[in-house]
Amino acid sequence: MTQDINNPKHYIADEGMVFQRISNGFAELEKPMTVGSQLYLGKILIDANGNALDEPIDDSIEFYTEIIRPERKDRKPETPEYIEPTEENSENIQEIAENPEENA
Repeated sequence: MTQDINNPKHYIADEGMVFQRISNGFAELEKPMTVGSQLYLGKILIDANGNALDEPIDDSIEFYTEIIRPERKDRKPETPEYIEPTEENSENIQEIAENPEENA
């Protein structure tokens, strides 16, 4: 991981990696939360049970770990949202983009 030299609260995961929150400052999380390849640390406003804190605490890079980016299982290679353009289908894709309600 790399810490931004211009913003010490900004971290960038290594290539092919993402950050996963493993703690909320009070306890390890039962279900770690993947947060993406860039992380901006801020304030923690709620405890592990979802209750508002009396005083916010500073988030810390120690509450995160880097993991290999998980494969997305919720999206098939050729979904209606994206089809790789080719010479054969480029006219059809343009027509669908211009008239989405007619092609739904």
